[in-house]
Amino acid sequence: MTQLPAAQSTPQQTSDGSRALYGGKGTRRITVRDIAAAKERGEKWPMLTAYDAMTASVFDEAGIPVILVGDSAGNCHLGYETTVPVTLDEMTMLSAAVVRGTRRSLIVGDLPFGSYQEGPVQALRSATRLVKEAGVQAVKLEGGERSHEQIRLLVESGIPVMAHIGLTPPVRQRHGLPGAGARRGGGGAAAAGRQGRAGRGGRSRWCWSWCRPGSRPR
Repeated sequence: MTQLPAAQSTPQQTSDGSRALYGGKGTRRITVRDIAAAKERGEKWPMLTAYDAMTASVFDEAGIPVILVGDSAGNCHLGYETTVPVTLDEMTMLSAAVVRGTRRSLIVGDLPFGSYQEGPVQALRSATRLVKEAGVQAVKLEGGERSHEQIRLLVESGIPVMAHIGLTPPVRQRHGLPGAGARRGGGGAAAAGRQGRAGRGGRSRWCWSWCRPGSRPR
């Protein structure tokens, strides 16, 4: 069994005297402003995925600054073959459990397939449920460029957004590709062009972070 190092009583200090994002305990939740400040000073930080209060509490005590409640719970916990059947009700319940198990980590709730594709208004309604009922501090959605209007309305309404781009599970479903999980996108120049456009949409000024299967969050 892998044993995580014990959390320190206070976060470590950076070279400029500010508190390091990764490690230790804090008196308040980490915010997207803290993430932006860490990026400015070149600090690297991890993000882990949790679906329950107990696991989330271990990550929180270890000083993990960001915890994602992913729709991959469909494969890992709910017995689905893919993430596509996961519902907003299920994500709200799982996200609320993770929030209750933590005190410092920034919790990102995943908007499942079908909860935002109709348009910005549906996306806002779904994201608001995760914020109000589950207590998450940010949401993640897939799409980049094709979800730009949804992302814009969420951020304008005060909900921070992490964009998920690349070869995501719903994209694999749509094209009949094998495998339930996401992997790093490939497929030559055409696929690279599509992902480049999606990346530009996801990395717009509206998003505080973006991620792609097979890469680290940015």
